[in-house]
Amino acid sequence: HGARRLLEAGAVDGLLWVSSFSPDLMPPAGAMAGDRALPLVVLGHPAMAAAWRSADGTLRPPRVFIAVSAPGVSAPGQLFRSDGGIVLNLKPFMPTPLPSVADVASRILRRLEAGA
Repeated sequence: HGARRLLEAGAVDGLLWVSSFSPDLMPPAGAMAGDRALPLVVLGHPAMAAAWRSADGTLRPPRVFIAVSAPGVSAPGQLFRSDGGIVLNLKPFMPTPLPSVADVASRILRRLEAGA
């Protein structure tokens, strides 16, 4: 069930990409390539939007981009270390009008449940 393998095999219908820590963590190129471009929703760092602006100012892939606040900067969150069972609680120190990933995910889930 590796994500990269599933993307390369064309075995997915769409991709939800979450990258709120850094604008450098972009979705895999295969998800945005030409005629195989997937429906793509990105919940990302606000600076990511600039990477998808074309010369005329229109937004290229993703299909939907929602700027979100960064955990530990302007939103609470938790950071899980991959080498053990340590969880760091992150507390915001800077206010922002941007929603958190948790807020956006909750809204999406409520809309999906309401439409079911």
